[in-house]
Amino acid sequence: MKIAAALTTASLVAVTGCSSPAPEASTDTGNAGVVARIVTVGSPGTSYGFVSDKVRETVAKTGATAEATGYFPATEPALEALNAGAADIAEVATSGALSGLAGRGDYIFLGVNTKAPGTNTTIVVPNDSPVRTFEDLVGRSVAVTRGGAGEYIVDMALANRGLSADKINKVFLGPGDAAAAFTNGSVDAWAAFSTFIPSALERMNARTIVKREELDGKYDYGVLVVRREFAQQHPTVAKAVLDGYAAASDETRADPTAWLEKQRSTNGFSPSQLKYLEENLGRYEPYDAETTADLQSSIDAWVKIGTLQRPLVASEIIFDYDAAGD
Repeated sequence: MKIAAALTTASLVAVTGCSSPAPEASTDTGNAGVVARIVTVGSPGTSYGFVSDKVRETVAKTGATAEATGYFPATEPALEALNAGAADIAEVATSGALSGLAGRGDYIFLGVNTKAPGTNTTIVVPNDSPVRTFEDLVGRSVAVTRGGAGEYIVDMALANRGLSADKINKVFLGPGDAAAAFTNGSVDAWAAFSTFIPSALERMNARTIVKREELDGKYDYGVLVVRREFAQQHPTVAKAVLDGYAAASDETRADPTAWLEKQRSTNGFSPSQLKYLEENLGRYEPYDAETTADLQSSIDAWVKIGTLQRPLVASEIIFDYDAAGD
């Protein structure tokens, strides 16, 4: 995929209305001219790393600049932009990042959102559906996002129940198309995620049959991934991006008012969607022993059920925060 194509793909939503005062000038010129281009999977304005100005501020102190390049509705096109060199850092989920690495992705895990995960994905069916349990879905169709949170919860549910992958007909659709297919009855169920969950329950006459926290196995954390080349050439800038996300996380959790208003005005989110977002605010941090072990468990689980085509060693795909310097 060419860089121009990555930047002009229809799934890329231009960032608007995010202007802010110029970050504090830096006396560090070692990274002069370096731009950390960051993309987010989600709706416009949902990255509190850029609704807050903390990412720009921390990166400016290294002599570099940070740029919110855009928002994607799904993981795959965001990682395509990263792999094409059209972006340097992406805000995604563990599941999508692992799927991309098993292909041709050449990036590493920069940081992890340590909000207790589990509520970001669920499987829903229409209220009048005869399906009452996951086992009732055997032989039926489920709309999922390929290689992302939707496929992850379906695969974990299969693995936890000792069922083979062919027992469920996974229909691979982007979030918008999945919502439409669920609404018009083209699929029997939907592996919904993020703000699509309250939307399905509130507007689409849906009910939940499987929640992520009900499954054994490791969690699908939100993560930041960085192109390996960028991390190697500009480690202090990569570290500063993560520090900025941590600071933005703290600021937003302390007072989410401005951030929630941005979501309401930009995306027209309902009160239940705004409540969902507020309840799921987390904090981005460097990987530690526990989250590294969780990442390895996720890798091992996906390799076992065949979703991940090759094994990976977690410690080899995680950014070395301590070695990056100040």
